[in-house]
Amino acid sequence: MLQIISFFQVWTEFERYPMLSFMSDLGGLLGLLLGLSLYSILEMGLELGHSLHRRVSATGKSKKSGGESAVSKGGGSGFKKREKTVQ
Repeated sequence: MLQIISFFQVWTEFERYPMLSFMSDLGGLLGLLLGLSLYSILEMGLELGHSLHRRVSATGKSKKSGGESAVSKGGGSGFKKREKTVQ
């Protein structure tokens, strides 16, 4: 008589991290990173705009006052010499 012994192993699979949770976490992370990078780009653009504005307004003031200042000419003190007129 031939006896067949069968041995079965039952494997069960389950998701440790459901696909929906993974997709939502990934989307949230990408949104956070993109939001931070957009914020950084805006912040750098604003800083560049402020520095350009300061340079332009400083250039406009020196042109109104008659060109170069005494400091840029090498005068040292930064004060313009006032000429006296004799009448």
